[in-house]
Amino acid sequence: LCRSLPQFARTSRGISAGESNLVSFTPKELLELYPSLKAYNIYYLSTRFLETISSLLLDPSLTLIHFRGDRIGVEGAVAIACALASNSSLTQIILPGNKIGDEGAAAIAQAVISLSSLTKVDLRGNSIGKEGAAAIAQAVVSHSSLTKVDLSGNSIGKEGAVAIAHALGPNSSLTEIRLGCNEISAEGAATIAHALATNSSLYLMDLDDNNIGDEGATAIAKALTSNSTLTEIDLRDNGIGNEGAVAIAQALTSNSSLSRIEISSNPIGAEGLAAIAHALTSNFTLTEILGPNGLDAEGAKCLAEVKARLRRNGDQMHIIKEF
Repeated sequence: LCRSLPQFARTSRGISAGESNLVSFTPKELLELYPSLKAYNIYYLSTRFLETISSLLLDPSLTLIHFRGDRIGVEGAVAIACALASNSSLTQIILPGNKIGDEGAAAIAQAVISLSSLTKVDLRGNSIGKEGAAAIAQAVVSHSSLTKVDLSGNSIGKEGAVAIAHALGPNSSLTEIRLGCNEISAEGAATIAHALATNSSLYLMDLDDNNIGDEGATAIAKALTSNSTLTEIDLRDNGIGNEGAVAIAQALTSNSSLSRIEISSNPIGAEGLAAIAHALTSNFTLTEILGPNGLDAEGAKCLAEVKARLRRNGDQMHIIKEF
């Protein structure tokens, strides 16, 4: 086969491949030319190279696949999924920005089910819709070692959010899920919130830039009153106003696990910040809030009060750790 021979360079995470002259070779010849491939992970490979490299994906020593940047597409995702179906050592699949779409996501999801050692799947920015999200959700339900899933920058919508939410119930291994910039809306956020209320494994949830508004924020806040494991939540750029901020503040009076909330780029004013500041008189676990910018004088004063109480919490946590 005539393929583009890459120039390999070892990196801290695997192998970096850049293209140079065209040569003819077989997978066997490639291994003879670059025997070190068997000892390293595969990092940055083009679609043209996938057919030849597929034999290497079967290597039992492979632990990480990282392909990034508009090179793989649906065909590449399917090829990778087929090659990895019987792999028993892979721990991470990282494929951001490859336009794999729903079909590619479904293929990867099917492979995930059979990869018992897998702990992380990163499919950011891949034009994945509700069908792809549903496939990933099914994989999450069927997997017992997966801890991190990143689907941010796709278009899963409220239907995709519903599928993911339903997966969070039976799954007890997932600790981190990122769903930012997915057009989830308030309805999707409400479904996520329902799952979050009873979930006991998640530590981090990212829902930034999903237009959930006050309605969605209120639903999430209600879930936080009963959730006792989540430590970080990202709600920035969601159209959340004072109403949503007040609901979050009310949740903070009873929540004792959250240490970080991001609510920046939301139209929250003095009323919402004052409510949060008041909640922090009885909350001693929250140590960081990334809040709104462009505040008026009253809002800035309330934000300063919030920061002062967060510093108090941080100092107390430091004392506890030292003790």
